Formats: sequence, structure tokens, C-alpha cells
Amino acid sequence: MARQLGCRLIDLLLALIIFMLVASLCVKAACPPAAGDSTTQVLDFVFIPEEQYDRNYSEITDEGTRPLGFLKGTVYYMDEGRPNPCVRVTSDNMIDRVEVLAETVPSNSRVCVRGGNQAAEDVCAVDGNINHCSESLNVKTIYFEFYCDSGCSQSDVNYWFRFTLSHGDPELWCASRPNEFPSSLGSPLPPSHKPNPVTTPSPGGVSPTAMTSLAAVILLALLASDMCIA
Repeated sequence: MARQLGCRLIDLLLALIIFMLVASLCVKAACPPAAGDSTTQVLDFVFIPEEQYDRNYSEITDEGTRPLGFLKGTVYYMDEGRPNPCVRVTSDNMIDRVEVLAETVPSNSRVCVRGGNQAAEDVCAVDGNINHCSESLNVKTIYFEFYCDSGCSQSDVNYWFRFTLSHGDPELWCASRPNEFPSSLGSPLPPSHKPNPVTTPSPGGVSPTAMTSLAAVILLALLASDMCIA
């Protein structure tokens, strides 16, 4: 009787361990983060005045460069340890509109962004570019999340991105904005150009370390069951 009770407790404990391990693999960071959320790493976008833009061509692998005020980002392919980039845009004054520009490298890649007004607009790159304007905001802080949908390639996606704010500008401010991206500053990338290394995870988007841990727990459960049966 005592042995059966002990075996049942072992089975329950192992089931709880497996549940907690699987649940930890499925945790998704939220953007904007909820109160008390420690899983989301938020990047505060730092603005550069347009008259101070660097108009020299830069490759996305160059460190410390901000061509035309753009920053670089990466959406990692199915990597639970590195959630989608979450960017916070803030202003001392009420924000009427936000221009969102993004350009993938290489240019035939795909990336998406969501955020803006309460409708949480989702916009995906067309021919590698995002040129979008969120209007009627009237807020001082706004969050944007870059992510990949089913149309993205099965690899990491590197991209440039920039936000520009409008405070009380004319109604046609968005339409009058210049359509410039980092690639506009130079010739197309040479054939020898290599983007950031691509991360290819194990099938199902679970890292090898997590798979090893899960396999070890399952093996332990099987051994415990054999002991109880015996």
C-alpha cells in the first residue's frame, strides 16, 4: 500500500514538472508589457533631429551607425529566449501622428509591425519596406512590436526602422513625408554582402537545451513507472 502511494506521488510530481517545463516554453512576451511583466524587454526609441541625420551609407552589420536616423533590429525565428522586439515611443507633448518606416535586409525579406492606435494596426512589409502613418493618436507614449507572420521566411529577419512624430502639423503631414530608407544612401548591396547569421532552431521552435531537458524528464518518468510496476 505504501509503495503504491509512493509511486502515485512520483507520477504526480513528474507530471507537474513536465507541465511546468512545457508551459515555460510557451511563454510569450507582451507588447506593451502588462503591469509587473518582467519577460518583455522594451527598447526606448531615441530620436535624432532630421537636420542631424547621418547621410552616409551604412551596412546593417556596421556597429553604432544610424543612417537617416534609423536603428537596426532583428526578429528571431522561433526563439523562445528572444521575444519580438518591443519599442516604446515617447514624447513630452501629445502625439498626433507617428510615421513608421522599416526596411528589411536583404530587401526581399518580410517583417511586420503592430501598434499605433487602439485598433492595434498590423502592417507588413511590401517589397521589403514598411511606410505607414498612425493617426489620431493623442497620446504621449505608444508601443510598437515587430514580428513575423506566416509569410516570413524561416530564418531571422534583420531590418532598419525609424519613427517620426507629428505634433499639430497639417492634416496632410503623412503624405508629405520624404520616402527615404537607408538603402537610398548608396548603391544596392554587393553580391558578397552577408547579413547577420541566421539562427535555425530545432523543429517546432524548441531549443536543443529545452528538448534535452524534456527528454530527460520523460525518461525519468518511464524509469519510475517501471520500478512501480516491478
